[in-house]
Amino acid sequence: MNLYNIRSQRYEYNIFGKDINLGKAAALFRNMTVAINLGLNIAVAGTGFFTAVYSHLINGLTGSRYGFKEVNQAGVEVMWHMLENGMGARYIGDKLTKDKVMLIMELYNVAD
Repeated sequence: MNLYNIRSQRYEYNIFGKDINLGKAAALFRNMTVAINLGLNIAVAGTGFFTAVYSHLINGLTGSRYGFKEVNQAGVEVMWHMLENGMGARYIGDKLTKDKVMLIMELYNVAD
């Protein structure tokens, strides 16, 4: 098992006649803790969302990276795809999606 590309030792124990890998159990516990603390915390999700929208609008209004016309086009495109995918729920169930916006969001670590 690898964590941060470092090979970890396997801690396997035989409990009640079954081999239990404590490394995998610890990784599962860590993933569950991260999901609860970050993924299910509405304050973290809301802050990230509003920070991204604010930055997007400022870039569009100042014209430093793109114009306000592109801001509107991008907003409509992303909202259409998000609504079409059930706010990402269909994407979670199908990691082999061909949806362009969801793939771009995954590429830039907006949607994992």
